[in-house]
Formats: sequence, C-alpha cells, structure tokens
Amino acid sequence: MSDTLFLKIAKLFVYLAPISMLVVASSMFFPFIVGKAIFFRVTVELGLFFYLLYLLSPGSREKVDEFKRIAKHPIFLSVAAFTLLFLISTVTAENPQIAFWSNFERGEGGLQILHYGIFFALATLVIRTKKEWRSYIAWLLGIGILVSGYALGQRLNYLNQLAKVPRDQNPWASFFGDGARPSGTLGNPLYLSTFLIFMFFYGIIFFKENAGKGIRIALAFLLAFQAFVFIYLSQSRNGIAGVAVGIIALLVYWSMRGGEIKVYKFNIRQISVALI
Repeated sequence: MSDTLFLKIAKLFVYLAPISMLVVASSMFFPFIVGKAIFFRVTVELGLFFYLLYLLSPGSREKVDEFKRIAKHPIFLSVAAFTLLFLISTVTAENPQIAFWSNFERGEGGLQILHYGIFFALATLVIRTKKEWRSYIAWLLGIGILVSGYALGQRLNYLNQLAKVPRDQNPWASFFGDGARPSGTLGNPLYLSTFLIFMFFYGIIFFKENAGKGIRIALAFLLAFQAFVFIYLSQSRNGIAGVAVGIIALLVYWSMRGGEIKVYKFNIRQISVALI
C-alpha cells in the first residue's frame, strides 16, 4: 500500500468518527452512551494506526517535519497541554481507576479525553486545506440534520403516545428516548442544545463561505430548523443562556474593537453600543 493510501484511510476514519453521534444502541443498558464510545474509540484508534503507517512509510523525514510544523501551532499545543493535564489529574484523583477508565454509564474519563485529543490531532494533520475543511463542515452539518431529525421523531412519537395512537399505527414508534424534551441521538436535551450551538455556527460559517443562491436558501432553512429544535424542542435553558452571554460578550468586544467593520452606513461599534 502506498503512503498516500494510508493517509486517505486515516482521513476516512476522521470522517467516520463523528458518525458516533448517531449511534443509538437500544439493546444495551445505556443505549446512548456505550455504542457511541465504542464506535468513536475504534475509529480514532484505526485512524491513528493508518496515520502512523503513513508517517513511517518512505519519505518519513519530510512527513515528520510536516507533523512538527503543525504541532507547533498554539491551538495544537493548547489542546495537547489540556489533554496532558487531564491525564495527570486522573493519576492524582481520589479514585485513579475510575478517573481514567470511567464507567459504562458515562463513557468519559481520561481514556475518552485521550481519544478526543488524538481525534483533534488527526483532524488537523489529515484535513489540510480550506476546501477540505469546508467539506468536513458540510459533513458535520449533515450529521447535525440527522441528530435534529431524530429529536423531531422523538417529539412526534411522544405526541402520538399522548394521543394513545396504537404502536402499530404510530410511524414514529421506533424513535427511542423521551420525547417530552427530545434529546435526539445524544441521550440528554442539554447535550442536544450544546451540540446545536456548534451546528448553528457551523451553518453560519458555511453560509458565509458559499455564494450560491440555492445553497444559501437551503442553509437558511437548515438554520431555521436547528433553531426550532434548539429553542422549542430541547427547551434547555443552559444552551439559551450560553448563547445570550456569548452574544453580550461579542457586543462588548465589538463596541471596543469594531470601529473598522462597516454594515451599510454604520460601523459595528456603533451598532453594538446601541444594542447594549
């Protein structure tokens, strides 16, 4: 196998890893946790395996130099430092075993943080150009639509249950989970609201980067649907409060530094001061 093929396979697993958010293993005791954790960890580990094969293949010196260049970036170093500090904290925890391995109910701990760190590193190493990142954001937005669609299905299933519709006549009966406050495929409405904040702003970035009218119209409908799920279905005050504080912080920042950004005849600083 050529080194280019190893890199492509590693990139494939970076694309596959976010699919873990769609995994709902209803046959397991913790249907929203265990399947996701297993799927994510396996895809990250396989991605790391093939990237290491790429790194060790002929011409490895140039590849190592490229790795060093990317690894010196401040954001890369910040994530690496956070991961390292988290792992150190598991050693000094009251129960180091639980702190590192976590349990089936949570699927977190130092082991999961380590996989998140590796996933971040792989993403920065195999997705290199702006065009590739645009494609990856589009992929994440597609996953976000499915997560939100599942939340809508949970809600419709809940409404049919309230109406005492027989299960065999309920087309939404297969949507597993509580529908009073839907959680999508994530298992908790708080997780859903946090997830949708990222999806919403990914959508804004993608909207800004695409000039096509058709794409922009589709994105506008997508953003409206995500906002509906975020505000009306998840009903999570933590997400709404987080967005509100973020908007206020942004307005404060723009009121100090937005003098050069123009919107029609006004600059962002004037608009921000007025809104505050």
